[in-house]
This record gives sequence, structure tokens and C-alpha cells, in this order.
Amino acid sequence: MNKKTALTSLALVVGLFGSMPSYGEENKTEWRLAVDILKGKDTSQSKEWAVQRLEQAQQAEPDAFVKNVLGIAYLHGIGTTADTARAVMNLEQAGGMGYAMAYHNLGMYYKYADGGRQDFAKAYAAFRKGAEMGHPSNCYNCGFMLYKGLGCTQDYAAAVTFFQKAADLDHPASLFMLGLSYRNGYGVEADTAIGNAYLRQAAALGLADATEELLNEEPESRAKENVAVLSDDMETPDVMPTIVPYLPADNRVLGGNYRGLLVTYDWSGGNVISERPLAVNMSVVRDSVFGRWIQANDTIPFAAVVGNNGTIHFNDSIEATLYDRYATDFFSRYRFENLDLNYRGGFITGQLRLYSLSEKEPERPMYVCLQKLDGEGNAVAESGEYARIMAYADPHSNRVVFKFELSNDVPSVNVSLYTRTGLHFGSYSFGEMAAGVNSLTITPDLDEGYYVAYLSAGEHKFQAIIVK
Repeated sequence: MNKKTALTSLALVVGLFGSMPSYGEENKTEWRLAVDILKGKDTSQSKEWAVQRLEQAQQAEPDAFVKNVLGIAYLHGIGTTADTARAVMNLEQAGGMGYAMAYHNLGMYYKYADGGRQDFAKAYAAFRKGAEMGHPSNCYNCGFMLYKGLGCTQDYAAAVTFFQKAADLDHPASLFMLGLSYRNGYGVEADTAIGNAYLRQAAALGLADATEELLNEEPESRAKENVAVLSDDMETPDVMPTIVPYLPADNRVLGGNYRGLLVTYDWSGGNVISERPLAVNMSVVRDSVFGRWIQANDTIPFAAVVGNNGTIHFNDSIEATLYDRYATDFFSRYRFENLDLNYRGGFITGQLRLYSLSEKEPERPMYVCLQKLDGEGNAVAESGEYARIMAYADPHSNRVVFKFELSNDVPSVNVSLYTRTGLHFGSYSFGEMAAGVNSLTITPDLDEGYYVAYLSAGEHKFQAIIVK
């Protein structure tokens, strides 16, 4: 969903304070007047007077709606000095007293807060409380967080449950998200007819995003936009692979020219939705990395720092424009954040983390697979710091046996298995092992082909070639 839909929900925070309940009691007339003044509908008194009057009223007779209004006033500095702590306190109290819209406002604050205060987990918790009260906007936003895994475990099926609750109340954005879910088969069995029916309902209620989606012949799960055509040496994993960060002791081996793929998955990591050719040229000086990131027709200079855990942290100013079928003109601006990478034998595999500057949230999971090239553009094979050992693959089972010698006791042994093109296939951990000759067995489900295994045991580092 693009920024337009997100801002539709955000407008509920910074605009109106909600609908004033009909109290009917004469001594509450000033409450309604104060709210109208804060909305700008009445100018008979100042906004400062309105806040003071509502604060006085709460001391005598606490009210959920008024606390919600005060929360918005303190949040945005309307008629008073902005005070986030007091805003959050009032919104939490209002929600706890049964005013569900306050949880929506609180969630939207945490979701879009600036200055390092953005907190998806707190946003999700607030939306969830409001959703459990049956409030449609909270149901939608709770589902949205689950759909993308923002502040919670990503779960399409759970998201659909909340979208359905709000869609039953004709909530346009929820109808739209249900349409996407059915078209893509996210959390439900794929059904284009049902998906399009929900999209038409959303479009009839004025949601432009739904009209645009209806024009797409294929859902994102089957569209595979910008499919890269490269040699057979580059593989695109069907699902987002697990990346076990690893860098050699000498970071300088990272320097060089690489070419490969940048693959984007859906929010669950279970479907490839786009893949693009990628080239990276970089130099390494101690723990600093400088280079160029080249994707499609864009060349992006970058500077980054190599962390001890195998993560490259990009400079905050590194931004890029990437394809997004749900964005205006199909492109959005993103900030580079981290790249968790694994460098083995001239290959880099990694998970790239981007942050959407328009949506103010992380981008979908992205996989990087790069192969190092020499000066003539040929693949470079590096043995690195690993000693060769033997591994035996049983042709009649999935068993792979390693035999190796340790000069001292080690607390643990770890094995990482890769395809011949650097794609991470699996990781295996074992406990203590004593000095001397040792053996261990793993049972990966290997297809016929050529694999490389890396075994780490304390200071000992081994490499084995496996032919299945």
C-alpha cells in the first residue's frame, strides 16, 4: 500500500479529534466548545483556554474522550507546549477507559514518530488493544503491522483476520488489503475472483490504490517484475535464505569488483517479486568501505563501516530509488541501512536492509548474491583462510561425514554449507569437541551437484568440497 493510503490514516491523528459524544448534560457544554476551538471551528476563546478548561474538567470528572483530545493537543502542541510524555499518558488512559480511537492515535504516533522515537512494537501493541475492541481503523492497522511484520512476527493469516473484521464494516483500506491477500494467496488460498471483488468494493468507496491494483494483470506473487537475465552461475533462491554473517579476519579481501543479483521477496520471504542485476565495486581500508553500488541504470556511491559481526553499516546519507508497484509512479526512495553478509571463496551472500523514506518503515527482505571478478571480468575463486579437509557424501542417503583433527579442545563446532555459486544452503551447530581426530555427520537434503562446506571449531577453520 502506498503513501496515499498511509496518510489517510495519519490524518486522523493530526486532524480531527474524533466525534464528540452526546452527553446531554449542561455542565459539559464547555467541553464541546473547547473541542471546537482546538479544531479551529470556533474562535470565541483561545486554544490555550480550551486546553486549560479541559484539564480542569478532568480533575473533577475524568472522561475518555476528553483525555484523547488532550493527548492530541499535547502531542502536536495545540494550545499548549508539546509534551510527548503527557500526550502518551492521556492517550493510554483514554484507551483504558474504553475510547478505542485513542489507541489508534497512540499507535500512529509510535509508528511515525521522528527523532528516534519510532517504535513499531509499541505501535502494534496499541493497535492490537484497539482492534480487540472492534474498532475498524485499529483492526486495519493491526492487520497492516502483521502483514509486514512491523513490531511483531510477520503473519499473513493473522493479518487477514483483522482486515476481515474491518472490511465487514466497509473500511476501504481493509477491503483493499483483503483484495491483495486473496490475489496473492497471502494468508488465504489464492482466489483472483474474490480478490478483485474486494478491490472493486474498495474502489467504489473512493480508494484510488484499489483502482490501480485492478489494472495489474498479475499479483505481485506471480508478476516477478524486472527479472534479471544472467548466466546460469547465479541462482535465485525460491525463498529468502538464512544468512549467517561471516567475514575473514582480514577485511581487505572484501575489496574488488563484483557482479550478481539483488532479489526482493514479499514480506514473508516466501515469494520472489523482483530481481535485478547488481554490480558492486568496493575498496576496504581497515574497517571502512568505500565504493559504488550499481543497479539497473543507477550508480550509487557509498561509504560504510564493517562491524565485528559481519554486518556492513551504511552511512545515513546513502539513498536509492527502487521499483515499488504500490508507489506513485512505481518508484520510492529508500535509505541503505545494513547489509548482513557472508564472504566465502570469492562470493558474497547477504541480506540487505532498506528503510522507506516515504512510508517511514523497513522495506521487504532483500537478498544479495555477488561473485568476485578479476581484472578481465572472470570469476575469482579464493581459498581464503580455510584448510582443506575431507568430507564423504553417502550416495544412498543424505548423510555427509566430516573428519578433521583439532590441536586443542573447543567449546563448539559450526558447519555452514553453500552451493557452488555461494548460495547459503544450511547451517549446523555442534557442542564441545576434544583435541585429536574427530568426525561429525550432517544430513542435508542435497540435490546432485557440487557444494562447499566451511567448518569452524574455535581457532580451527576447515573447508571441504562435497560432490553429490
